[in-house]
Amino acid sequence: MQLKAHLAALNSQVEAQQASGRDALLGDTLSIADFSVAHCLWFIRRAAPVAGILEPHAHLNRWLDRVLAIGHGRQQRIASAQAIAIAAGASAHAPTAVAAGLGFEPGAAVTVSATDYGMDPVAGVLVGLTEHEVVIRRADERAGTLHVHFPRAGFQIKTEKTA
Repeated sequence: MQLKAHLAALNSQVEAQQASGRDALLGDTLSIADFSVAHCLWFIRRAAPVAGILEPHAHLNRWLDRVLAIGHGRQQRIASAQAIAIAAGASAHAPTAVAAGLGFEPGAAVTVSATDYGMDPVAGVLVGLTEHEVVIRRADERAGTLHVHFPRAGFQIKTEKTA
């Protein structure tokens, strides 16, 4: 019963946000917050015994319909050699910077590794860091210079000692 009360409160919060004319949960631009909430509500919609909990929330349902209408994109399979060729042919990297106050300096030699599984460290030079993302520059003999992006959640950054 407590979970049902929490869900009702969250649904009411999203309903109020959307009634105010927002296009997204955190403002006017969709973000990971929208997709994170939408996927949970998608499951509720598909579960007939509980789907009715969403019915009183017209604004929430319109927002959910808009988010779900985005779909899944189009997947295109390519061979690994083709992916490497695309990376090697890239002429620029997405802009990135190391934000101040996060404990690391731009240009530092670091490793990034998952904290739960697949914990092999990936070494490189720190070129981007925010609360949500870490970006390292590394060289690959086949693909050239790459910027590898990792989420902050579930990953750790360690400064490497230089000789």
